[in-house]
Amino acid sequence: MNPLSCPSVVAPHALLSVSTTWPRTGVCALAADGEIDVSSVAVLSRALALATAEAPAALVLDLARVRFLSAAGVDVVAGLFTRGRRDGFAVRVVASTRLVRRVLSLVGLDQVLVVHDTLDAALNSLSV
Repeated sequence: MNPLSCPSVVAPHALLSVSTTWPRTGVCALAADGEIDVSSVAVLSRALALATAEAPAALVLDLARVRFLSAAGVDVVAGLFTRGRRDGFAVRVVASTRLVRRVLSLVGLDQVLVVHDTLDAALNSLSV
């Protein structure tokens, strides 16, 4: 598993960058910054694939700095929820902007995901 002090960044796209940290043992936090659409979603998908390959006990997807979330991004977020249930890791989402919360609400993901306003709140909600 990644050392706690070893943040990584997946090669950024012009619209999106994703950084990965391990704030505590077994907990992976991915922070997306920018726009998630069909042209940039592969950056997020790759970061999630790398993180889940490490078999975390929990994964926090921080969307606080996301300025646009398309259907392609929603699909990846929904897939993360499904993967977490299948593979046995907890999933938390940070969505502090009205835009991201509205998109999650419109598609019903706010009913199945555990969504928090801050990364600290998401991390504190985990029993890992």
